[in-house]
Amino acid sequence: MSTVPETTLQDLVDELTASRHAGGYRFKVPERVLRQFAGYCRREGYPDGSITREAVDGFLYGRHLRASTIRRNELALRQLAEHAQAAGWETRSCSGCSTAPG
Repeated sequence: MSTVPETTLQDLVDELTASRHAGGYRFKVPERVLRQFAGYCRREGYPDGSITREAVDGFLYGRHLRASTIRRNELALRQLAEHAQAAGWETRSCSGCSTAPG
């Protein structure tokens, strides 16, 4: 039995952005943020199958960003966390990003 998830983080980002575009949303900035997050997780070696608080916090707070930019990114990641939970992923992300227990 394999422990490698069938769906990658990039797959989730692709699915979420496709569904938002299909619903008529432009979703340009959130899409860019989510693709950056997926790239960050890949570079930092976070495995697929869960979205961890450590990964989210490193992405959000590891750089010098304005508070408004951080909040915008949190909102995009919250949507990803909700989508990931619906796909069966475990999400333990920042308190501003998910309704999941952390």
